[in-house]
Amino acid sequence: RILRDMPSAFEVDDLISARFFETSAHIDIGMSSRPVVSIDIKLPLGVNLTVNRWSKHLDVRISMTPVLAGQDGHCGNFNGVTQDDTLTQITRRMNVQVSPDDSLFEYPGFAYVGCFADVKEEGQRDLPLFIDEGLSIEDCAQACQGSKYFGRQWRQECWCGESYGSHGQINDAACSCDSNDNIGENMNCVYEQGTFGNATTASLEDCSLDIRLQAGAQCKDQAELAGTAATPDMIDACIWDVCFGGQEFAGEDALADEQVQ
Repeated sequence: RILRDMPSAFEVDDLISARFFETSAHIDIGMSSRPVVSIDIKLPLGVNLTVNRWSKHLDVRISMTPVLAGQDGHCGNFNGVTQDDTLTQITRRMNVQVSPDDSLFEYPGFAYVGCFADVKEEGQRDLPLFIDEGLSIEDCAQACQGSKYFGRQWRQECWCGESYGSHGQINDAACSCDSNDNIGENMNCVYEQGTFGNATTASLEDCSLDIRLQAGAQCKDQAELAGTAATPDMIDACIWDVCFGGQEFAGEDALADEQVQ
């Protein structure tokens, strides 16, 4: 373990330089009135990582300079043309998801079923609910929450439904399920939902009445201190954050709302 003490530093030549310290520089300016500890990490190729550590969440900022050989990623390709940096285009160019081998988290909330034929005729598709094109497997899984199955076909089109296989199964090799371009025409890479598909939902009723009343009072007080309008929508959102996130979110929501206004 590294960076245990406050302050502390860690360095490996030509690989990483990191320091852990208290700072007044906030990634989220809505939290600027609160003290924060931060980790600054310098990596090769001019990559800088800053992490503000809070009790219930992290704020993270990653920055780097363009490299001569070119680059691509979530934020675009640094070619000076913003029109080719839409989510759909970025996703088509590259797989922007962390691979299962590299993921630090339990992975994933779904399981691959197989490759199955499909048809274009209205009302005859196994997975009838169309979401969008250009979606990764993980994004499609989350978009299809509530459906038992989901599938991707053609140029990463995402479809949801409750059944599959009525048009026959195809050899798995015929479906390019991991493709970032053409998965295959008239064929679905089908997945069965796991934890994503059975995600539980919460409501304010799951928060005790005492906490809700206390949160409402805190949110109104913080809104008044921040000089922002305590609208019903703002207060409801603030109560939700306090109930399920913690009391510090009362002040954060008020400051964030002030910035938006």
